[in-house]
Amino acid sequence: MHRVGDDVGGKKVEFIGFNPRENTPSVWLSSGSTLCQAMLFRTQPAVPAAAAAPAASAPAAPPPVAGGPNPVPADIASKIQKVSDTEFNIDRSVVDKILENQAELMKSARIVPETKDGKVLGIRLFGIRPDTLLGTLGIQNGDRLDAINGFNMGSPEKALEAYARLRTATELDITLNRRGSPVTISDHIK
Repeated sequence: MHRVGDDVGGKKVEFIGFNPRENTPSVWLSSGSTLCQAMLFRTQPAVPAAAAAPAASAPAAPPPVAGGPNPVPADIASKIQKVSDTEFNIDRSVVDKILENQAELMKSARIVPETKDGKVLGIRLFGIRPDTLLGTLGIQNGDRLDAINGFNMGSPEKALEAYARLRTATELDITLNRRGSPVTISDHIK
């Protein structure tokens, strides 16, 4: 078993997470200024058990998209209040629930470190739909996450420090790059 910071074959473990596009746990490794992703194994989507035929009067709901992000549950959505496109009030219980179930959050976006001249600038987020948790919080498909509460997401150490402080934070300032322009989303945790 390896942890962030461990040496594996001359490379340093930078991040361990889930790649929802490939439906597999993944590890980000660095060697000097080079960063690469190693997919650990692919899991096959679960085959749903045969459901009973719906009543003739009730239309069948469309099946969920295999491997796609799940919409934000109603109990969480009801505790997120949109003040403006870049400001939200969030109940503390939502943050606690997210931290308890990080795997689900990791499945909601494809996360790709963005580099320039060998330096990681931030984390580009793909696969975000408006009805997912990240979409509900104002993050859009293709945004680059640059910083959280001033902690640079280009640095794995700073990203982990920002994560460690989430449980007690009362404000969350998310700095993004959206289509080349800076955007800050302010979350007020109550």
